[in-house]
Amino acid sequence: MGMKRPFLPLLLLAGFLVTAASVNAAAQFPGLGRNANGTGNEKGLGIGTYDTKTVVHERTVNGMVKTKDGVPAKGAVVYLKNDGNKSVKSVTLDETGKFRFVQLSRTVDYQLWVEMKDKKTDPKTISQFDTRDIISRELTIQ
Repeated sequence: MGMKRPFLPLLLLAGFLVTAASVNAAAQFPGLGRNANGTGNEKGLGIGTYDTKTVVHERTVNGMVKTKDGVPAKGAVVYLKNDGNKSVKSVTLDETGKFRFVQLSRTVDYQLWVEMKDKKTDPKTISQFDTRDIISRELTIQ
């Protein structure tokens, strides 16, 4: 009977040490058990995990616009329409004829076209299924 009593204090001491160690680890590594958003509600492996539903990878569309003579289309306007929310971004070209649209969603399609004076190109689709980070287009305005 005397041997059973010392076991209880040792068990309590072991429980206390495990709790103290986990509190110490949480103090040293505040993100432990949390995702990249810091909520801790998503399942993950701990440090460096993230919720893939809320992380949106963005992409870039760039390129050049030339006239039918092969020279940069200075003064032309390049339009990019988001097919999801119907918003339109635009840029007026300088003497280089280059354009660039950044921070574009991968979850919607876009329509890309150019207008210059009374001329307009047919819209080109930038598909959400295109997996490239940077999409380049060379357009010619007649």
